[in-house]
Amino acid sequence: MKSSIRRLTRIPAILMCIMLTAGSIGVPVSADSSAPVDVSVWLNVRSHISAKRAYTIKLRLTKDLTVTGDNAHNVGNNVEIDLNGHTLNANNLQAFWNEKGTMTIKNGT
Repeated sequence: MKSSIRRLTRIPAILMCIMLTAGSIGVPVSADSSAPVDVSVWLNVRSHISAKRAYTIKLRLTKDLTVTGDNAHNVGNNVEIDLNGHTLNANNLQAFWNEKGTMTIKNGT
């Protein structure tokens, strides 16, 4: 009985760690859909686009970025990426995979 109670008390702690970790890598736990999120590394772009959201995801680059690793898999989100005058270099890689939803990229060089 005591061991099952201990396991149940660990679940909220584990969930809190997951939420804090997501926030620390640049994925907001909750966000205002009207304000763009500033991003400065490809991992953050990929994380935002790959997470299912009920609102339009708005991202704004703060510097030139190079695509590394896996592509960003859009699973039905409406996405707006403001390059903010910067360049997104894919190095002959597929940067995005749009399964559903829309993707708008603007203000690039």
